[in-house]
Amino acid sequence: MLKKVLLVLIVLPVVFVNTFAYAATLEQAVYTVSQKLFIETKVDKNILRLYMDWGFIDENYRDAFAGALHSGLICPEGRLLRPKSNNLSPLINGMIRFSILSPTFDIIGFSGAEEITPSPDTVFIIDGEIKENFAPDANRYYYAVVSKAGRTYVIWQATPEKVLRLYRGRLFLKEGESYILKNPQKKSFGTWEDIPGGSGYTSVELLGGAVPVRDGKVISDDINLNYLDAQVYILGQESGGVIKASYFEIK
Repeated sequence: MLKKVLLVLIVLPVVFVNTFAYAATLEQAVYTVSQKLFIETKVDKNILRLYMDWGFIDENYRDAFAGALHSGLICPEGRLLRPKSNNLSPLINGMIRFSILSPTFDIIGFSGAEEITPSPDTVFIIDGEIKENFAPDANRYYYAVVSKAGRTYVIWQATPEKVLRLYRGRLFLKEGESYILKNPQKKSFGTWEDIPGGSGYTSVELLGGAVPVRDGKVISDDINLNYLDAQVYILGQESGGVIKASYFEIK
């Protein structure tokens, strides 16, 4: 499971009734999530000017967009923000990165069949819509941003091809296009466990578009020269001793 499955001392079944739902543009979703996660918005908004289409952001959302960029809550592709798009992937990817790096929040993964206790004001992102008081489908998989104390702030639904797990290990060597980790572990039910059947090492292959990053920035210097024995966090799927990584963060 991804970073700390939400376990509560007393689990109470909750019945949810939808109160509202609306199809969200990226700028609307960034604004909503930024408020929910207490993102600082009194920041230098010149960061927006690094992107060619920043002027298309509605003035009501510019502070939130700038704060999201400064905090790493959004991962734009290239030099376009596409604020009016219904593609929320830059925000989803940003929340994953933000949660991994944050000292305040964690990311968890859970099946809709598991009994969890969202907060009354938890925001759900489901099929491109912003919802509140949503009942998770027992047959689907979800991710959530939670506080270290277990309070749930944002939940979103995984797509069938994006059901990933969180792994970690020490970087032993970059060999060609593969990365070798020692002491590889995966997160399961709130604890780190050794990958079963392993030899103490595993290979990581980056899926298309994934790159090694550190502090939210793509690593451009020599991996073997500068980062051996560094802690690595990975979002991916493991099979046969190889982790296929969609996200690769060097701490």
